[in-house]
Amino acid sequence: MRSETPISQRQLVLVAVDIIDKDGIGALSMRAIADRVDRHVSSLYNHVSGRGELIDLIAEHVVRSIDTSAFVDLPWDRAMVTWANSYLDVFVAHPNLVRILPAAPARDRATLEMYEAMLGSLMGQGWSLREAVAGTRIVEAFVFGSALDMVSVQDNALISPDQVPDELPIVQDAVRQAIDPTTHALFDFRRAFDRGLAALMLGFHAQRLSLG
Repeated sequence: MRSETPISQRQLVLVAVDIIDKDGIGALSMRAIADRVDRHVSSLYNHVSGRGELIDLIAEHVVRSIDTSAFVDLPWDRAMVTWANSYLDVFVAHPNLVRILPAAPARDRATLEMYEAMLGSLMGQGWSLREAVAGTRIVEAFVFGSALDMVSVQDNALISPDQVPDELPIVQDAVRQAIDPTTHALFDFRRAFDRGLAALMLGFHAQRLSLG
């Protein structure tokens, strides 16, 4: 007999996130959630319309953990760096969301509030709306790409130099450096992320200076 203890939409979302974290997005189904919460599948539809809405709710839940407080009182470059690192932290905590969160429609309240905070801060510090939108998209794309790189490194062990054809000597040397413990830190995804983010901020500064 199934439990009759009341259950909330938030509980379903948390269970769904746990399923994705442990078994991947392919394991997420209304049946899987129902089994985890000891309910009939039909009863779940009192809280969500289906898997599609559930994924939207997961996106909203996760986005709420991204820190936008830096946009309140920090200079735009420091705020963007803080925001980007917090964004990446979400994917570090939930790597199986890397392939679904970027594709989720930006229509939930949490995501819209995040963009409102960021765009408002940039515009308050002299950016035009067009510049602010472009800067937001560039940094967000960099976060998504870095997250995919993180997942790829976790999923696939680095190849060895002897797997690279001799006619590609530069790639061979690059692989040797990547697996060399004395230089391995240079290839750490988080360090690469920090360097790339710093380069983006320098680029934004240079562009804004050129625009006068």
